[in-house]
Amino acid sequence: MSYKLEKPFTQKEYADFIVKYNHKMNLRIEETITDLFALEDNEIIQDGTTIENPNYEEEIKEKNKNLRIEEIKFKLSELDLKTIRALREGGFSESGKPYLEIYQNEIDELRNELQKLT
Repeated sequence: MSYKLEKPFTQKEYADFIVKYNHKMNLRIEETITDLFALEDNEIIQDGTTIENPNYEEEIKEKNKNLRIEEIKFKLSELDLKTIRALREGGFSESGKPYLEIYQNEIDELRNELQKLT
């Protein structure tokens, strides 16, 4: 549910609105020429009123996909460093498998997932 504060408003009214709806209720604040709105994540402003965003589900999926892509890239960078260390120092895990092989398997899995996402 959205909330609206119509202009003109005082600085105190503005601050109270921000505190109540953004800081306490975690709503997104957007300002137009005529109003100040506190919106849920799935709401947008259209023609001076709030409506449910018809693309919300797709936007969330895209955002989550992009976050996962960034997470995979970060993990791949970490594994690159571990692989370099394993090349220099060698070493085996408790199961007797070489660290280099373990890291390469993780890299292969992450790259396959990344390829599916892109």
